[in-house]
Amino acid sequence: SNYTNKNISSPACPIYHQHLSEQFTAELVEPVDCPIEKGSFGVWHIRGYKKAQAVLRSDCVRQAGFQAEMLDKLPNYMNPPILFLEGKLHQKQRRQTAKFFTPRTTDRQYRQLMQDFSEEIVADFKRAGRADLSQMSMDMAVGVAAQVVGLTDSRRKGMSGRIDRFLQQSPTDFGWGFRQIKSFLRTQFDLLRFYLLDVQPAIKARQAAPKEDVISHLLASHYTNVEIMTECITYGAAGMVTTREFIGVAMWHCLKNPELHQLMLNADQKTRYAF
Repeated sequence: SNYTNKNISSPACPIYHQHLSEQFTAELVEPVDCPIEKGSFGVWHIRGYKKAQAVLRSDCVRQAGFQAEMLDKLPNYMNPPILFLEGKLHQKQRRQTAKFFTPRTTDRQYRQLMQDFSEEIVADFKRAGRADLSQMSMDMAVGVAAQVVGLTDSRRKGMSGRIDRFLQQSPTDFGWGFRQIKSFLRTQFDLLRFYLLDVQPAIKARQAAPKEDVISHLLASHYTNVEIMTECITYGAAGMVTTREFIGVAMWHCLKNPELHQLMLNADQKTRYAF
């Protein structure tokens, strides 16, 4: 921060909060009267909700990001990860897995679980007197998402750390330079450890006794262990990390705004969802 407060001594927060607004992202003013626009560099800007929904649901749209370009390199006999499926195949898989993520299912199967996890994490925080919010929120997100996916039979504790390690690796093109080889080997080791300690035990447990979770569904759809591993990584990136970031942002707003803090503590579910 460029701001300092000479009246505050270490180890207090070094940021001079009086100079900060309530906005935590860069200022970006979008025109309200231009729902679709082609920019000067040939990039289309879709601002209207209905327009964006139509584009995203179109069969012409293709997945980008998450190294989608690697999809063409997968063997033809492998089931593509759900993140990269397109058109009717994507819709079919979404329909089959949506039952694990509906609000009704969440309330019935996972509400008490989320309550127990959060109380356990807060109790650890109270005992220690300090905590890293990003780690707390990661533990929370992984603990709940693991139940939905079916990653509940790990050979060793610490799955959130193992997932975090390979997700933090920056994607780089493979090459024969020392750093590239080192990064590649580290990523492969982290993935292998995740598979052996977390994914493989979950697969074996569900082969013996299927449950209402994603891994059981994939086994019933005749997915191989490698394909299930790929889906677990996808759900890790798409579900656990984004949930952790959302919790962090929500907490940030609540800590800065007493009214929002009280709303989250005391308001009913409908009001909190609206916030």
